Amino acid sequence: MSDHQCLVFKPFLLDLRDERLWQGRKAIRIGAKAFAVLRCLLTQAGHLVTKETLRETVWPETAVGEAVLTVVIRELRQALGDQAHQPQFIETVRGRGYRFFAPVTMAQQPVYGAGERRRPSPPPTIAPSGIFVGREAEVAQVSARFHNGLALG
Repeated sequence: MSDHQCLVFKPFLLDLRDERLWQGRKAIRIGAKAFAVLRCLLTQAGHLVTKETLRETVWPETAVGEAVLTVVIRELRQALGDQAHQPQFIETVRGRGYRFFAPVTMAQQPVYGAGERRRPSPPPTIAPSGIFVGREAEVAQVSARFHNGLALG
């Protein structure tokens, strides 16, 4: 069995290998471009990600208008149950870009080897990532709440 990385933000998990968004044991359907935008925002959580950076990362060598990015952000907000006027995850920085501001942690997700029947991903184990130095208590609290949420749902 090998491990692969996931990004966890309460109550969601973004599986980077399988390119799936999970809420507990339920897979949330999002398009490939929405996944790529979310991945970009999560890997730079807490920081401004400019519209230009998103366009260069998600649509390299393709000219896309601002409306395309707006539609993808709207798709993400709908999938996450987020609202632009009162965001829980994605903040709009007017005229500049977006900022993912919810706490994000890394997790290791078990992967079933060849010959084993694929099944919905089991709950991840939160692994210390070094991203949140000095925040072990908060990471432990988020982990406990995440696992409690999985048990309920």
